[in-house]
Amino acid sequence: AFARRHDPARGYGRGTDWLLEQIRDGGDWRDLSAGMFKGHGSWGNGAAMRVAPLGAWYAGDAEQATHQAEIS
Repeated sequence: AFARRHDPARGYGRGTDWLLEQIRDGGDWRDLSAGMFKGHGSWGNGAAMRVAPLGAWYAGDAEQATHQAEIS
């Protein structure tokens, strides 16, 4: 569903744009994602981008911020 609605103008990055386009065109995400970066992961900042807002969102609750960071 996300791949069908993906808007490249949102600025996700070339790899993400390519992957979502391939999925939208019928590719299997498991095969496509395994083939990216020769199986070594992106070495990008995806995790940092996901976890960064937690510190602001849970600024008054360090325990909850830690918990949310661990499960994200």
